[in-house]
Amino acid sequence: MKELWYNSHMNQMSLYQTNSLIEHEKLRAFVELVSNGPRPDGTYNYCREALQQRATQLLQELKQSREEVMETILCHKNETMENMG
Repeated sequence: MKELWYNSHMNQMSLYQTNSLIEHEKLRAFVELVSNGPRPDGTYNYCREALQQRATQLLQELKQSREEVMETILCHKNETMENMG
């Protein structure tokens, strides 16, 4: 029984870790976008308002993704506990 719970728990941790890596990559890409210097003509690719919109959207995506992963983990944990008796 303990092995079943442990294996199930480790699979869910893997899901959590995978989501964390995806979040990290999305944040890294955004920071890279923001940190780009000016173009040769002295202008930038994105205005402040466009960056703010992208940041707001990214934060919403990350929150939704995290909530979905946590819900999946909790549902799986409950199913595993029910199967254990």
